[in-house]
Amino acid sequence: MDSNASRQSEDIRYLTPRDHIRLRPGMYFGSVDSRGLHHLLYDLFDHIAQEAIIGRCSEIEIELLVDDWVIIRDNSHGLPVPHYWDNSLIWMEIPIGGSGDWLFSVNALSGELHVKYDRDGFRWEQTYHAGIPDGAVTKTPLDNSQQRGRNLRFRVDDTVFETVTFDYERIAQRAQELAYLIGGLRVNVHDRRAGQIRNNSFHYPEGLKAWVADQVGVASTVGPLTRVQRQFDVTRHFGKTFKLGVDIALQFSIGSTSHIANYVNAVETPLGGTHLEAFKRGLMRELNHASQQFEDIALQPALVWSDVELVLTAIIAVLHPDPIFADWTRVQLLNEEVGEPIEGLIREVLESLPEAEMRGLLKHLHRGRS
Repeated sequence: MDSNASRQSEDIRYLTPRDHIRLRPGMYFGSVDSRGLHHLLYDLFDHIAQEAIIGRCSEIEIELLVDDWVIIRDNSHGLPVPHYWDNSLIWMEIPIGGSGDWLFSVNALSGELHVKYDRDGFRWEQTYHAGIPDGAVTKTPLDNSQQRGRNLRFRVDDTVFETVTFDYERIAQRAQELAYLIGGLRVNVHDRRAGQIRNNSFHYPEGLKAWVADQVGVASTVGPLTRVQRQFDVTRHFGKTFKLGVDIALQFSIGSTSHIANYVNAVETPLGGTHLEAFKRGLMRELNHASQQFEDIALQPALVWSDVELVLTAIIAVLHPDPIFADWTRVQLLNEEVGEPIEGLIREVLESLPEAEMRGLLKHLHRGRS
């Protein structure tokens, strides 16, 4: 007999979005252990970073406090209050896309959350427990009508996660990444827990160029440290045009540890994807094309990626308004339209190298393969 035949209407359970997140947190953050806990916080960082990317936030402050409280402050413009705060939409319902989905998820999985927004001459405040508001939004006039920013103070629900204690080093590392990726953004991190007083401030006006320089360190370099940043108007096959941002920094060196990383909208894509493949494809094509211009190198076998990656430090960062990933974890980018702009930038970078520097780089690469 079909086991479903006896199923009754009372056996069917309706779950609100909040209930579903609390029942299946692993679907949103991967797990309920330390990895999932930090993923929750990183997603909150990523939302705030979007404000910095578009120039609406220049400073973020993160504090770890006793009893596992976390405070995140920034000087962003924040979300439009009338739309999002009437009926607490940003915290109580999952928007279809947009910037509110991760905020909602963090709220649903917090034992307690206090939120304050300063904008439009007022401070807007509300408190929640497990995603449910304690009361209505309060609205208080500000002494300085130009003041803006947001303040989130929360404690993750210890009935959902196996641990609610954050690792300072992991958080500081992600904060530093954001500061590198968004040149000019300052990210301050403080550990104010008993016996663990630590502070870091990350600020890199040169962005990815500073990141690559720090990775290479004191190693001997081959050719210049190059950074190229450009915005493209890209048209998809169905006619929609959008702005695509590409930021690449690279340096060849001797004796340093290779480091190649790629990001989409300030989030790492550890399995790469179309942006990394375009970078590799463009780099190898131009290097092998340049090799044919020098008689003493032209007869050498063509370079392959394995000849190059061990002596290369590079960061590839893409800003895309509608990225497509292999799955919800955002580990691999699938958008094909990023390929041509990235390959074009790599061609531009290598063609700009003086002949002597290009010859030296190619000799270094060919010599290293023997």
